[in-house]
Amino acid sequence: MFELIATIILIVSLAGIAVILYRKVPVLVELPEVVEKPPGENIFLVIKKKIKGVFPKQIVLHKILSWIKILTLKIETKIDKLLNIVRKKAQKEKEEKDNGQIAVQTTPIQEKPEEKEEDNPPAGGLPPTTPE
Repeated sequence: MFELIATIILIVSLAGIAVILYRKVPVLVELPEVVEKPPGENIFLVIKKKIKGVFPKQIVLHKILSWIKILTLKIETKIDKLLNIVRKKAQKEKEEKDNGQIAVQTTPIQEKPEEKEEDNPPAGGLPPTTPE
């Protein structure tokens, strides 16, 4: 089925090409073989004139400036994302540093226990009584 459809499309296309050539061959025979171009005309100038006639300068300038604006906005958003990442890393490092300092500061300093000059401990483990 698919081969039949492909064959029909091929035959119709070739027939169309043959019809176009049949109509254009007399015109092509009448054309000169070499077309002389006027001296001094550059191909780039010809293209520039054609483009200038189709596209006014303002439209081309507007499109170029719009493209540049979009490009700068895209670059700005990427830079902003990178800056946010750097800020978050710096803030995280600062918090870790601050937490480390607080941990050092909050750890109790162990002092040596004061030695009492009592040679004789109280009998029976009771503290000495003070006279009233």
